[in-house]
Amino acid sequence: MNLTDAPSAERQLLIDNIPLELRDRDQWVVWRYEVRAGKRTKVPIHPKFGWNASASNPETWTSFATAYDTYQQSQRYEGVAYVFSEDDPFCGIDIDDCLDESGKLLWGEDLLEMFDSYC
Repeated sequence: MNLTDAPSAERQLLIDNIPLELRDRDQWVVWRYEVRAGKRTKVPIHPKFGWNASASNPETWTSFATAYDTYQQSQRYEGVAYVFSEDDPFCGIDIDDCLDESGKLLWGEDLLEMFDSYC
């Protein structure tokens, strides 16, 4: 695959679900799955250059628009991700195994409501 592969309809992200406050910050990467130590893991990638991004190096992050455009224009990436930083006014909670195969929320809705968050 190359960077010019056209995105399919199912690759459309629900960007309206992502808070504008997050989209306004230049703390975005694209990501893809890789197998590491026998386990599938999400690897952050710099949207402009295609090398691994770092959660501790803001120079490897970019705007939401750049990350989203890169994701839309390439089949190489599985999604976009916000990178939390030490001086960030936001926090995140990673809840594993809360969705069924169709993407329906199985559990954790009470946490989303308690923290006035989104999924």
